[in-house]
Amino acid sequence: TLGVSQAGPFFLRKELKTDRIAKLHAKEIKQITKDLALFWKSREKFESYGMRHKRGYLLYGPQGTGKSSTVYTVCRNVVDMGGLAIYDVDNIQDTVTMLHKLRQVEPKRPICVVFEDVDRYVDGGYEPLLLSLLDGDVSIDGVVYIATTNNIEMVPPRIRNRPSRFDQVVRLGAPDKSVRLEFFKAKAQKAAPAAELTAAQKTMVAADSAIAVLIAARLTFMSRAIMPMADVRFLMSPLRTPRPS
Repeated sequence: TLGVSQAGPFFLRKELKTDRIAKLHAKEIKQITKDLALFWKSREKFESYGMRHKRGYLLYGPQGTGKSSTVYTVCRNVVDMGGLAIYDVDNIQDTVTMLHKLRQVEPKRPICVVFEDVDRYVDGGYEPLLLSLLDGDVSIDGVVYIATTNNIEMVPPRIRNRPSRFDQVVRLGAPDKSVRLEFFKAKAQKAAPAAELTAAQKTMVAADSAIAVLIAARLTFMSRAIMPMADVRFLMSPLRTPRPS
């Protein structure tokens, strides 16, 4: 992320954490990472055609379906290959300045720039600079742009419908029953046998499982589906232990 001092903008190192909910979109993550693997190998081909070596992904879908976690998982992929992920972008002008300075000292290092809730940049008057960064005169090479929005209609067609800005527009909806059940099982299996738990650990297990139920309920509501009681009972089974006296 970026910080600002009297001397100008600078990079701040932050821990990149991913949530287990990202696993709900394993198919989309696999598709994007596979596409990126080919992209990073194609720098010379882009240059031979006189094109900027850059890629753009626009992820959209209802709030709470895992867009941010999916983004961070893709960023982790870039970081693991020695690249740099820039997120929490508030000031696009400072971001442009730092990207160009970075390219002066590291011309080929992979970079991933994240614009969460990209429609806010349009509403905030940053659209001209955003467009210039994506495919205009301040654009750079060796970069992947990932943007998210809860409502695709809030992103103007001139942004969402131009491949030179976002090559792929990916919808992340509520997962189906089979994927939700897999998520339930992953959460439930984290719990140790009740006989091995202390009173404090039982409380932690209950809290973790309760969170899983709430997430599952939210995702079920978004998909307009019915959550079978068998799924709920399976998830809550680790909690069926005597309360500590």
